[in-house]
Amino acid sequence: MFAAVTVSPETWTEEQLVARLVESHPVAWREFERRYDRLIDRCILKVTRRFSSVVSADDVREIGCTLRLSLLAGDMHKLRTFDPERGNRFSSWIGLLAINAAYDYLRSIRREPGKAALTEASDLASETPDPFESVAQRRCRIPFR
Repeated sequence: MFAAVTVSPETWTEEQLVARLVESHPVAWREFERRYDRLIDRCILKVTRRFSSVVSADDVREIGCTLRLSLLAGDMHKLRTFDPERGNRFSSWIGLLAINAAYDYLRSIRREPGKAALTEASDLASETPDPFESVAQRRCRIPFR
C-alpha cells in the first residue's frame, strides 16, 4: 500500500493557505495565526501608537479580533476576494486590512460622545423622587372605580 504523503503547512504557498482557509481547514487557521499574527499586531500598533491617550492595549486586541472576525463574516467574503493575480502578496493584503481596521476603529471612537466615569453618577443623586416613583405614588392614590 501507498503511504499518504502529508505536506507540512509551513510549505504551503499563500494561495494554498487561502484555499484551505476558505475550506475552514483547522490546520490552515493555525498556520494563518502562526504566519500573520505578529504582522496584524504590528500594523495595528503602527496606526494606534499615536493615539495612546484614547487607545488601550485592550482596544488593540479588540481591533485584531474584529479583523479576524471580519475574515469569517459573510461566508469568508474577504478571503474569497483576495486575488493574487492583482500582484499583491497575501501578507501585504492582510497588513492593509489590519491598518484599515485600526483606522475604522479610531473613526468609530471619534464619533462616540464623551463618556464620564461611573463614579460621577453618585454625584448626581437627588433627594426628590425619580419620575417612576412619582407616577407610582400618584397611581396608588387614585381610587379604583
